[in-house]
Amino acid sequence: MKVLWVTNLIFPVIAKELKVSHSASGGWLYYFAELLSQKEDISLGIVSVYSGKEYKVLKKDRITYFLLPINARMKLIGSGKIQLYLRRLRQAFHPDIIHIHGAELPLGLYFLDYFPNTKVVVNIQTLSCRLEKEMDGGLKSRDFLRYCSPRECLKLKSHSMRKLYARLRTVNEHNYFQRIRYVIGSTLWDETFIRYNYPHIKYFRCQYLFRESFYKKEKWSYDQAEPNSIITGQAATPSKGMHVLLKAVYYVKKEISDVRLYIPGPDMLSKPFLNNYSYAKYLRSLIARYKLDENVIFTGSLSEEEMADRMKKSRIVVVPSAVELGSSVLCEAMLLGVPVIAAFRGGMTEKFQHGISGYYYDYPEVFLLAEYMGRLLTDKKLASDFSVNEIITAQHEHGYEKCCREFYETYRLIYMDGREVSDGTM
Repeated sequence: MKVLWVTNLIFPVIAKELKVSHSASGGWLYYFAELLSQKEDISLGIVSVYSGKEYKVLKKDRITYFLLPINARMKLIGSGKIQLYLRRLRQAFHPDIIHIHGAELPLGLYFLDYFPNTKVVVNIQTLSCRLEKEMDGGLKSRDFLRYCSPRECLKLKSHSMRKLYARLRTVNEHNYFQRIRYVIGSTLWDETFIRYNYPHIKYFRCQYLFRESFYKKEKWSYDQAEPNSIITGQAATPSKGMHVLLKAVYYVKKEISDVRLYIPGPDMLSKPFLNNYSYAKYLRSLIARYKLDENVIFTGSLSEEEMADRMKKSRIVVVPSAVELGSSVLCEAMLLGVPVIAAFRGGMTEKFQHGISGYYYDYPEVFLLAEYMGRLLTDKKLASDFSVNEIITAQHEHGYEKCCREFYETYRLIYMDGREVSDGTM
């Protein structure tokens, strides 16, 4: 069975050979590809877009990598070169199943056109139509206009332009769902969305793997963690809720003066961000207003190992997103046993049991978030009980053998769908 992945990532083994960097996000795919490629009856190909000049085919560890030199302009308005690349790909690899990772990827639509008789499945990484509605993160238009710079507008990076790009992603998503027959999701939230809006689609539920380090690292311990420390996920967009979390930290600080919030990723208070991004200016204004300069630390980009270590050193993990299918930060924290708090939104609502293996709060409820943070920072028994319970939950839901088996079985069902089965084999 030949399975072709279409992704937006350059895998580390290829990045090393090309001497280019690879994204810290999407790391679960690297581990998943390694495990899946070990199946004797699976032949795995992976398509990635890169910034080079040549179409490349590389073979590494039973996986065939197809590197397409497609830039943003070609994706947006099209190019005859894309058809040429796909023709060469089809000559080299005749997939039985094309697996597109994310319905927001415009590149995948070309595969639907060029492989009309091949079975295509899309796994949902987010619901763009829902994310578009929550892009403001509860902020008002005046909050963005107040801090918007002429440079941001000239570079087409204003919040209004970002909303336009979000609308285009929503259009792409709708085009996918109208045309495909198979979808892989992971929560009741996305399952019901598909069932009621696109009843022609067959939905398969598969839980995702996460990065290898989070399975193999020693588990979290309250006593070994840095006192009064919190870590969260990315802060780059208003929908991630960083402004809500900063307000909650302000109220926690009234009781715990040395509370510290670690934010992975580039420093949004640096000059490049402040010159080009109104939301960064808004966050800076909150930090100044609430006197949090000594309490907020941007870590810079973290590798897989560094992120796992930073999580283990933190007393709690908070995911304050306005909408989320299933945060990898949350699930990886649960695998390590770091106590978690999450906004009760989207697919997050079924990740753990409230009050047993974590705390949920309604997205805008700053005071409730602050209360839960304070409890977990200071109550060793509560935090340790949560830790034990969430490890059990995470290992049951996201054990790598279970997840790999679910995806493999889904591929098998899609492969066999509509076929005449005579001997029971693939």
